[in-house]
Amino acid sequence: MSDQATKQGIVDALGAFSRNGLRESAIGLLDSIGYKSEKRPLELSDAPAEFILNFDSARKLNRDKATFNQWRSVHLLFQVTSDEIRTGSQLTLDFGTAKKVDNTIIESYLFFALELSASYYTRTQLSTITREINKLFPMPAMVLFRHGDALTLS
Repeated sequence: MSDQATKQGIVDALGAFSRNGLRESAIGLLDSIGYKSEKRPLELSDAPAEFILNFDSARKLNRDKATFNQWRSVHLLFQVTSDEIRTGSQLTLDFGTAKKVDNTIIESYLFFALELSASYYTRTQLSTITREINKLFPMPAMVLFRHGDALTLS
């Protein structure tokens, strides 16, 4: 796909947020930037209380830090695994003479979309929410936030 087609795909995906639901729009945007997977859960409730029931039985989430009372909806979009990363990657990295990059090998990522009630959140607030969500899973979680007229990927 050409750079121009990629840019237009991103523009179109961003425009979909004003017409479609958060889940569908988030999946479309992530797809337009190269994150796609068929590993999607069956329809889960988007209710924050259901998220807690499904993913926080050990009570790891600090609700105050996560500003949980301001969550309008939360969607588990999909999981990207190492197989999809290998087959879908168009990125070539050159580490030169480096023999070792990291001791951690990440096998998969989870992608969420979270709608918040206030129109503005600081980067610190959003990263704190993301850290709290990441406490719940053995793999990294990426969160696409919608707040006010803004979208933020963390």
